[in-house]
Amino acid sequence: MYYFINGSVAEFLRFDFNNLTTPKTTTIWREAFNRFLLDKYGGRDALAEAWQTEPLRSWEDLAEGTILLPSDYRGSRHPYGGRGQHDQFVIGKFYRNGLPAFANPRIIDAIEFRKKHGPDQPGADFDYNNPTTPEATAQWRARWNRFLVGKYGDRASLAEAWKEDPLFPWEDPAKETILIPTNYRCEPEYREDLESRRASPRVSDAREFTY
Repeated sequence: MYYFINGSVAEFLRFDFNNLTTPKTTTIWREAFNRFLLDKYGGRDALAEAWQTEPLRSWEDLAEGTILLPSDYRGSRHPYGGRGQHDQFVIGKFYRNGLPAFANPRIIDAIEFRKKHGPDQPGADFDYNNPTTPEATAQWRARWNRFLVGKYGDRASLAEAWKEDPLFPWEDPAKETILIPTNYRCEPEYREDLESRRASPRVSDAREFTY
């Protein structure tokens, strides 16, 4: 399924649905994704059942349009997006190319940021990208980007460190335009899904929404 903006289909290879420099377009895509989920599942309960391996947060509701497209989905048509991108598979399929060779560098830095600057309350349900709390979300994003500037110094050094999950052209920590990964749930350490090896249902639906 395709959704159209200004009468044309967007170029989806490394297209980003969470571009912070284009808020109006990003909002249109999020609303379209939520309508797609509502058409597919009919309601929040059915969606929660389908996404139980990556549960809905309490504030996420497709009827309210508050579910973001996953930031780790990069518009890839190919089911395997490279090292660390195993969740490009349709839900329930096993890896075809083996386990990812490296942990996602964005997640590794998110874990470090959480340990040094995270909220007092523990728990995996805390979300840094909650659209229902825009002021708090913006504050966390600013702190995250300042953390990246403090750690790497400039965009070029960050791009080198994150080359396994490259920066989009518009992502720049000095401009505070990098999201904390939406698939990061405040885990204290990086854990690969060695048991089920299942794809993220959120990414699977994002792929279906796109194509």
